[in-house]
Amino acid sequence: MEPITERTPLVIAAEINRIKQQTCKIMLTNAIEIGKRLKEAKALLSHGEWRKWLVEMETNCSLPAITAASQIRRRRRI
Repeated sequence: MEPITERTPLVIAAEINRIKQQTCKIMLTNAIEIGKRLKEAKALLSHGEWRKWLVEMETNCSLPAITAASQIRRRRRI
């Protein structure tokens, strides 16, 4: 049987920090995946259609164009 450990504010703070780190890692991984898909979509669109598609994305996926551009840049760096 495991000993019962007292939960202290320090223990809770450490747990919060661990959860925060995990969340950041997941967010970065997902941002990279979004960047991959945006890059793929851009390659499939004809010249001049990219911006139009981004406007549709803002409506359909709640992803602002500026965020989309940022995701693609992030993908390029990795």
